[in-house]
Amino acid sequence: MQIVKFAPFLDSEDFPAGLKLFQDSINRLLSEDGIKARPWSPAVDIVETENELVLKADVPGVELKDIDIQLENGTLTLKGERKFEKEEKGKGFHRMERNYGSFVRYFTVPETVDAEQVKADYQAGVLSITMPKKEVSKPKAIKVQVVWTQEWLVHPSRDRGGHEFLRVFFLRQNGAGHVLGPASDAAGKS
Repeated sequence: MQIVKFAPFLDSEDFPAGLKLFQDSINRLLSEDGIKARPWSPAVDIVETENELVLKADVPGVELKDIDIQLENGTLTLKGERKFEKEEKGKGFHRMERNYGSFVRYFTVPETVDAEQVKADYQAGVLSITMPKKEVSKPKAIKVQVVWTQEWLVHPSRDRGGHEFLRVFFLRQNGAGHVLGPASDAAGKS
């Protein structure tokens, strides 16, 4: 029967830092490769602007040829490996704190990212992945232009005999404010 190593917190970011360091030290001592296979995960910052998402990963000591970036099905995959420096005869380490070995990180990318325009840049140990956003159709304000308006005017009047009545006018007005004239002139005597 083969013995399988149980590692429930291997990729968990919730694992307390002190215990993670302790676990890492024990794993290193008990592993066959010793120092050479020390698991690690680069620190990452993700910044969103109006036009793009920018991911910056700290990968000092990792050569560009050892980094693989893939974007498919809405997932950005960042893989790489920091190789252990060759041990030279006569040199002994007093302290080993840097991590070596391979790493992989996965990030969910929103649908608004234009996968065809993604660019990566590597300078001074920092990998920057720039993911421009697609031109999304934004709601446009449409100015409603008034072609014409209409209103009713009621005007009290008297006829020659002194009887009062109401005169009703129906006016139409175009957008420039010109009166087009009464549409009807209805008069009724009371």
